[in-house]
Amino acid sequence: MALHDHVVPLIVEGRTAELAEALIDLPGYALTNLPAGCMGPALDWLVEADRLNEALVLYHSAHAVQAALPLPLSLAEGFAVRGLTDQALDLLKGWREGARKRPGEYLTQADALERFAGAEAALPVMAAAARAFPQSGAFASHHARLLLETGDTAAALAELDRGLEADPIQPPWVRGLRAALSGAPVTLGMLTLELPLDLLGPGPLLEILRGQHRAATRAAAQADLPEGATIHDAAAGPGVLALALAAAAPGATVSASDPDAPLAALAVRNLTANGLAGALTEGQGASVLITRLTEAAPEIPATVTRLILEPAPGLPPAALTAHLTALFAAGFTLDLAAGGADLVVLSRLA
Repeated sequence: MALHDHVVPLIVEGRTAELAEALIDLPGYALTNLPAGCMGPALDWLVEADRLNEALVLYHSAHAVQAALPLPLSLAEGFAVRGLTDQALDLLKGWREGARKRPGEYLTQADALERFAGAEAALPVMAAAARAFPQSGAFASHHARLLLETGDTAAALAELDRGLEADPIQPPWVRGLRAALSGAPVTLGMLTLELPLDLLGPGPLLEILRGQHRAATRAAAQADLPEGATIHDAAAGPGVLALALAAAAPGATVSASDPDAPLAALAVRNLTANGLAGALTEGQGASVLITRLTEAAPEIPATVTRLILEPAPGLPPAALTAHLTALFAAGFTLDLAAGGADLVVLSRLA
């Protein structure tokens, strides 16, 4: 009987706990001919059982004799949770180093590295993917995104051009990013926008191009929107949310402003270019007000019946509590159904 024959029924029957115990007891060379797919569940079980050291030994034993082990994501996450980020990154970076991976494996590895340590950690993997699959526009565009987020705008633009030449059929955000990096107007559906990188930064620009920009705020603003509402976005940035709300609610009056003067000017240009008026002064006359919540108390016009607050990152809980207390005293009630982790929605009777 082969040394690992007693393991096969455990794999077939899905007896993961017993499989993990059996694999630990096998000598390293006996792992050579085991199905690679059995290793992932065994490692996952050991991590869930808080047996990280045994999982690590098993992974390295298998890694030495098997060429197609799955990415040790759960093991890396186990180390990261315990504050051992360097060990987690070593596992992710060293996985199948030098091997020609399947396309999806490059993306999975790069996504994990970016999540653990940012775009710079993922960049070598996506660069390798772009070299291994030069005709893949998807790899070129993801490589360009990482280059942009690490500050190399020129290289990002060159990589976008290379990818579009090799594979012209790309998602809309790719051509939008290429236009933005070139200083040209960006087309988003029926809209034409200025989206300058120097004003927005890579993260917000990519959120806009991918349709993720202030999605929770947009949903909250559209919920139970009264007929003829007057909506003012006082944290408008480039004006994308205001334009989206105007398109979704043709009967509403939509305007925008921003406390940052260059962004406010950009919002007005974008609104005007797409057929909307400029801005109400500080939202006077608005029935729906969207504003950024900072440590300074927000000024709320008396006409506002629906208030959508976007807390600034790092806003102290004491400041949020003080603001809410003042708003409750002014007749607002908290809309628990429409809020969320990064949004506070309040309403009051007209």
